[in-house]
Amino acid sequence: MRELIIRIIINTLSLYTASNIIQIQGFNIDSWKSAIIGALVLSLLNMIVKPVLKVISFPITIATLGLFTLIINAAILSLAAHYTPINIASFGVAIKAALVISLINWALGIVLLDKKKRK
Repeated sequence: MRELIIRIIINTLSLYTASNIIQIQGFNIDSWKSAIIGALVLSLLNMIVKPVLKVISFPITIATLGLFTLIINAAILSLAAHYTPINIASFGVAIKAALVISLINWALGIVLLDKKKRK
């Protein structure tokens, strides 16, 4: 449960950072409240929909040496934007935002989640 809460906080920070600090054109989140709602929906979609998409797209992912995972992340982000106050102008913007969000999630995950694994 603690790890889930930390992941939602990480998603919130990465969504807000990608939108307001890095300022990807066409990707907009108005407030922290919108970022929290987006992070909750994104986390839910990552737990339910993403594993199914990964299994279905496994051959394509292997053929593209894992790069198709970025397309899956962009699709999940676009789906989350459809149900939340996140604004995404196009699928190309979703790919850029998914890349930035994935990198921020990776970095924050190393800092915040791996501390307990090292002990």
